[in-house]
Amino acid sequence: MEPILVQLKYGPWRAAAVRAWKRHRGGAPHQRPASSVQRTRTLMKVLAETAKEVSKEKVPRAWPRHAGRIVGRHSGGVHVLRHVGVLFPAEDAGMSFRGRHDSADSESEEEPEEGAEAETHWRLPKTKEERDAASVKLQRFVDGWDEIRGAFATAPTTCQEWHDQVVQGLGKLKELPFSVPRLPRPAAGAAKDKYTTMWTFRGCMLLRMHQAGRRKLAVGDIPLRKFCRMNPDENRNLLRIVDANRRTICTTKDLLQHCGPSSVQRPELLSAELCLASDRGLDSVDLDQANLKLWREAKQELKDRDGLSPHIASIAKAVRKRCG
Repeated sequence: MEPILVQLKYGPWRAAAVRAWKRHRGGAPHQRPASSVQRTRTLMKVLAETAKEVSKEKVPRAWPRHAGRIVGRHSGGVHVLRHVGVLFPAEDAGMSFRGRHDSADSESEEEPEEGAEAETHWRLPKTKEERDAASVKLQRFVDGWDEIRGAFATAPTTCQEWHDQVVQGLGKLKELPFSVPRLPRPAAGAAKDKYTTMWTFRGCMLLRMHQAGRRKLAVGDIPLRKFCRMNPDENRNLLRIVDANRRTICTTKDLLQHCGPSSVQRPELLSAELCLASDRGLDSVDLDQANLKLWREAKQELKDRDGLSPHIASIAKAVRKRCG
């Protein structure tokens, strides 16, 4: 269940899945039944109930707005459930997940919704053939994760341990005699590992760190280029930074110092910060308007309005309005 919860990253989707899982597990979401077949059946029921609950409540528009533009196309809840055979496009009226306005931002200017949630209506499997196909996909998911999860049994303490756990997990995935839905592996001869798989592994390791009460990774002596490649989000930008500053960036610690205080505080999230910073909603003008007081005020206003930590592109847009 952990990889599914990691991939259902929007709060409403993840919260609905946790509630459904607790109902079926008697309030003990981390206790697993012995049989993988039983777990597959439970997972099918949990994901079906999750879809029904979210279709009734809808996803507040603040979530996709602050999670990143067009993010629903590749990691929204609908896309995840569609990949594992739990959701199908409906020819007539079915479940809708279109974002709803909260009362706090009902009058705010919004861009049109993008992503799978806004495109159509959806339904659960109806025929025996569809239900059987979904069961096969979920069974492969459950069996595959049983083989892989040992690589992430403990919380990493250093960047090198983080890197080693990813390598171990990828090795186990590639050795499986079957493909795992939502955990793709690269084709034979491909040099680059799949983004969704790397991103999911990272989420599971962050979960282990949270469970162990570990706030950050120690940088340790991990080689610079190995550090740049240990996460999927915009790591090519890390390599570009290194190549553009060869005289001053020779070690991982040099790179973290170059990228600023937050990078030193959470080195495992540096590539994710670059992912946010590369949003098309930012431009060079924002650098000229980098008045920290204005940015802090805009950030707090958005947080008070939406109840979420705002996306940097949303903050930049608010600052632009203030500056006229």
